[in-house]
Amino acid sequence: MRNAAGPGDTGTGGFAIPLILMVLLAATAFGHLLHYLAHQELTVAGAERDLLIARLAAEGGVRAVAGTAAGVIAAVPVGDSTVVEGAHGQRGAYRVTAHRLTREVYLLAGEGMVDGAARTKAGRLTWALDAGARLGSLSAAVASTASISVTDSALITGDRVTAPPLAWSATECAPQLPVADSIFPRGVVAERGRWVPPVSTLEPARRQRLALGLNPPSLNLGVLSLQNLAELADITLGVPGGGTRVHLGSGCPATAAGNWGTPLDPAGGCGAYLPVVVVRGSLEVTGGEGQGVLVVDGRATFVGDATFAGLVLAAGVVRLADDARVAGWIRSGDRVLLEGRARVEASACAGLRALSHAGLRTMRALPAGSWLEPV
Repeated sequence: MRNAAGPGDTGTGGFAIPLILMVLLAATAFGHLLHYLAHQELTVAGAERDLLIARLAAEGGVRAVAGTAAGVIAAVPVGDSTVVEGAHGQRGAYRVTAHRLTREVYLLAGEGMVDGAARTKAGRLTWALDAGARLGSLSAAVASTASISVTDSALITGDRVTAPPLAWSATECAPQLPVADSIFPRGVVAERGRWVPPVSTLEPARRQRLALGLNPPSLNLGVLSLQNLAELADITLGVPGGGTRVHLGSGCPATAAGNWGTPLDPAGGCGAYLPVVVVRGSLEVTGGEGQGVLVVDGRATFVGDATFAGLVLAAGVVRLADDARVAGWIRSGDRVLLEGRARVEASACAGLRALSHAGLRTMRALPAGSWLEPV
C-alpha cells in the first residue's frame, strides 16, 4: 500500500536543503574569518619583522660608529650634533647622529628604517678620549701619590709647555697648539729642590701646582683602565712580578724589537710611530729613545741616555738618573725620583701626539650606557 503524505508534511528532504545552505554559509563565513585572521597575523608578523629589522639596523649603526676612531666626530662642537654615518642594506637602513654632550661624552642616536620609513630609534652614551681635555685634567707635569725628589742637577722644566720638545719642528703640533695654549699655563724650572720661576711675576702657588701634583694621581686615562690599555697595547713586555730591561732603538720597521719610535728623529721612518707600550712587572730602560704612552704596573727606571716623549703611567716608583729625560708627563702611584742630570720637560705637544693613538680614541660605551629608547 502506498503511503500518502498530507499537505503539511514536507519530509526530510525539505529540511536538508536549508540546512546545507546554512552550513555552506557558516563555512564561508568561517573561511573568511580564517582568511582575515591569517591576513592580520601576517600583517602583525610583518610589522614585528620590520620593527626588528629596523631596531637591529639602528643598534648596528650605533655599534659601527662606536667602533671607529673618535676623530671622525671630534670636530663637533660641544652641545652640537652631526649626522655621522648612514648605510642601506637589502631591506634595512640606518642613520646615526652624534650629540656631543661634553668634550669626551657623546650620545650616539641611531634611527632604523625599513623601505624608507623610520621605524625605531636607539641611543647609547659613549666616551671617546679627547687629547686636549685629557691633558687639561693633568694639572702637573709630574704627579706622585707619595713624594717627588729632585736632587743633584736634575731639572723639571716647562717654561714653554706648548712648544715642541727635543728636536721637533716648530709645526709638529701646530693644529693642536691653539687647544693646548688655552689649557696649559707657563711652566717652571726646578733646581736642587728650589723652585725658580721662569717669570718673576709668577705666584709660587701657581708654579708648584704646575710642576708637582702630590694628590694621588689617577693612572687611568678617563674610562680607560690599565687593563683597557693592556688590551690595545702595540707592545707588551714582561710578566707580573718580574723585571724587564730594555735598550731602545732597533731601527725600523715598527715591528723591530726595541723600537718604540724615534722622537729624536721625528722626520725619520719611525718618527710618526707612537705606540702604546705595556710592561708587566718592573721596567729599566738603559738607553735609547722611545715615544708614545708607556704603562708600567711596577717600577719604571730610566738611566743612561734614555729618552722618552709622551706619557708615563707607572703603578710604582718612577726614577730618572744619569742623563735620562722625559718630554711630556709622568704619573706615579708611588714616588718620583730625579737624580743626576735627569730632565723632565713638561710638553703639551708630546702629550697630544702620544694621545693621538687611534686605539686610545676609539669610542667606548659608558658603564651606564645601556641602550636608550626613545631618543
